[in-house]
Amino acid sequence: MRAGFIAIFLLLGQITFSQDNSDMSALWSRTGLSGTARSVGSGGAFGSVGADMGCIDINPAGLGVYRSTDFSLTPLLQIGNNQAVYDGSNTFSHKVSFAIAQGGFVFTKVYKNASESNGNQMGFSERPLKSISVALNFQQTNSFDRRQYYNATNTTNSLIDGYAGLANMYNVPANTNPINFSNDPPEIAMAGLFNLVGYNAKTGTYYSNMKAPVTQAGQLETSGAINRIDFGLGGNLQDKLYFGINLAVPIINYNIYNDFVETPYGSNPSTIQQYELTTNTTETGFGFNGILGLIYRPFPFMRIGAAYHLPTWYAMTENYNINFTEDSGIYQTTVNNGQPISATPFKYGMRTPMKGTFSASFYYKQYGFLSVDYDIQNLGASRVHVPDDSTGEGASINSEIKSTYGFNHTVHAGLEAAIKIVRLRAGYYFSTTPYKSGQEVTTGYNDVRNAFTLGAGIRLTHFYVDLAYIYGWSKDASIQLSNYNFPVNSVYNSSTVLLTVGWKFEAGDKKKSSSNQQRSQPRYTPPPVDNDPRY
Repeated sequence: MRAGFIAIFLLLGQITFSQDNSDMSALWSRTGLSGTARSVGSGGAFGSVGADMGCIDINPAGLGVYRSTDFSLTPLLQIGNNQAVYDGSNTFSHKVSFAIAQGGFVFTKVYKNASESNGNQMGFSERPLKSISVALNFQQTNSFDRRQYYNATNTTNSLIDGYAGLANMYNVPANTNPINFSNDPPEIAMAGLFNLVGYNAKTGTYYSNMKAPVTQAGQLETSGAINRIDFGLGGNLQDKLYFGINLAVPIINYNIYNDFVETPYGSNPSTIQQYELTTNTTETGFGFNGILGLIYRPFPFMRIGAAYHLPTWYAMTENYNINFTEDSGIYQTTVNNGQPISATPFKYGMRTPMKGTFSASFYYKQYGFLSVDYDIQNLGASRVHVPDDSTGEGASINSEIKSTYGFNHTVHAGLEAAIKIVRLRAGYYFSTTPYKSGQEVTTGYNDVRNAFTLGAGIRLTHFYVDLAYIYGWSKDASIQLSNYNFPVNSVYNSSTVLLTVGWKFEAGDKKKSSSNQQRSQPRYTPPPVDNDPRY
């Protein structure tokens, strides 16, 4: 969002070598499958299941289902594969990444019956609050690790044609010295410095000195993540109603590296042999949000849940730098002694929209459960705030967000089967396109996301270990060359493995509870946690 640079390219509704800031609405808002190996192995459908650290940012009322103090840690390994199609040519790439997906603990206090302390022999509970749990958790909700290569011979135009067109459209003034970083977009200024863009004084127009056909090769690599620090509180009222609240600080670190090389092809009349443009963009910041949740158990075999995710308010800083190298065939020219030129850091605010989550889970005796979650969120409701916005840049971005993005619907479905101490899981995840009809860059490449999950685990009295596998796939498109004629269309798939290890400890006052109270529950009642010997 560089002043003068992004303003021009956002007005065109295009992405050059940096991510269009309106796309942050989808990047910051949509979440994939995250949490513990147990919740992920069941498709992330833990909104009404609870008693797992994976529920804290889905529905914190799940904390009220806990009956023990719990600590868990989850590392993950991901392999992403990308097939990019640019101007009819296919290029393959992959990237391997490792991260800590989750780490946290929950402390639970289970209250003994007031009837016991009062000497009541009838067995009726006089205390509606059965337990209360407090949790602190770290979790990665979004990973941006991805690598894309693209390579093709473009017989239509050069990237420099786009820069010349932009200079003409926005009446970039001609200078005796063609470079003017204080006023001109840096790419155009550098293109002028290297004589890639020429100026016709008679017509008062700019033109490209790089003529098609040209060979264009690029690398777009993104990295970083959105990590959350969650503080949650949950409680249990009469084993019928569970409530919870979550206050969270999401932390964003998003990096975009883009390298682009253009070379004349065949009998090209261009005098330039090759040039290379490299840019780096980093978006960093933190935010604040909260979640309110309820789970109700109308029948012993069923739970239903609902959670309201408040909007997230972010304070963001963008850093951007650029490097340009030209090879004329006789000598190589660089700018700033080959060191990148950095723009002034730009600070802005962003508010991502609220989200609703609705859940249901069904239990069959001690043998397992089936669960479904549904999320709805209006991505077009995101808003950007630009300080001292005299040019109306923020209003332009917000208008683009509203016209580009619509309601996003996400479904999680999963199941878990219990065979003594062994747990087997499977799940499915589906997220609709974030775009309004006709707003995607390429028809059919609309960023619909799918994933299948599998999982297994072992549950002992005080220790558990879970393993999960995710296979996800999607199709999306982006504009890397300021030219809608040749978008980069990508088919992306990834394989992710998560491993959770955890320890359970007796909750406060639990040892003082009457054994008759435990035996009074029906045998088919869904147990609160897996250290219950029946499940």
